[in-house]
Amino acid sequence: MAEIAVLMMSKFSNPIWMVRTRCQILADKSVGQQTYNSYLEAIKSIHKEEGIAGFYKGLTASYVGCLEGAIQWVVYEKLKSKYVEDIGFNRENNATQKDQAIKLFAIAAFSKFSAIVLTYPHEVIRTRMREQAVHGIFKYSGLCNTFQQIAAEEGIRSVKWSFIYLLI
Repeated sequence: MAEIAVLMMSKFSNPIWMVRTRCQILADKSVGQQTYNSYLEAIKSIHKEEGIAGFYKGLTASYVGCLEGAIQWVVYEKLKSKYVEDIGFNRENNATQKDQAIKLFAIAAFSKFSAIVLTYPHEVIRTRMREQAVHGIFKYSGLCNTFQQIAAEEGIRSVKWSFIYLLI
């Protein structure tokens, strides 16, 4: 049920994030891109040039980002279950309880880290999908297209492409 709520929130808030991203990306006037002076100006321009659909660019990538919480929860529960099964809890010894709390914290941290590493590329893809057109032509047209173009042009190990590169 929580994932459905997250998906719905992504759908309803995407126009806000689209306008915000468009305002933050540096525009290149030499290729016909517009610099926005306000959010209202960006909203009017996006609506005029791209229609209502323009406000939903990057939505599919946002849906991928919704998986982060699910991945974190599954990894955490699996590791915690394994830990409890192998070690068990000893509620009588305070030092042991502190050790157990530290181990559970480490499991939670590892779970979050794993989820971030697996889902981070969606952030790059979503931002690229929200870029302005160059000479009236949008470079990216969808989630898979954007993924393929970034991988082909910058390589899978590109710093801009994936958080995983930072780990290698």
